[in-house]
Amino acid sequence: MFDIVTRMNDKTIMISENGCGCDDDRFRIVYLALHLSALAESIKCGADARGYMKWSFMDVYEWGTFAIKLGLVSVNRETFERTPKPIAYFYKETIENNGFTQEILRKYLTELPILAKNL
Repeated sequence: MFDIVTRMNDKTIMISENGCGCDDDRFRIVYLALHLSALAESIKCGADARGYMKWSFMDVYEWGTFAIKLGLVSVNRETFERTPKPIAYFYKETIENNGFTQEILRKYLTELPILAKNL
């Protein structure tokens, strides 16, 4: 990875959409943490990263269905009530601290996510 980052340090990086569609918010937190860690490592290697935007703010109609859960906030489709998910609080705390620590990560991951069904 270091060769790629150092070779392309003249290009500006803007992550405009990054998200993970799943039902287990713990998995979504791991996914976000891994991607933000990779971005931070790229910056340390000299990449000119200007921004990162999580996809999406709330669960939306995606790929012909509301079933794919990508958002920081869940939406009750009958009452339209919006409820922040644990990932919203993890992301908020990560932004406030300009990164996350193992302590922050463990606060939101009290147990590991299930990676596959029927194992």
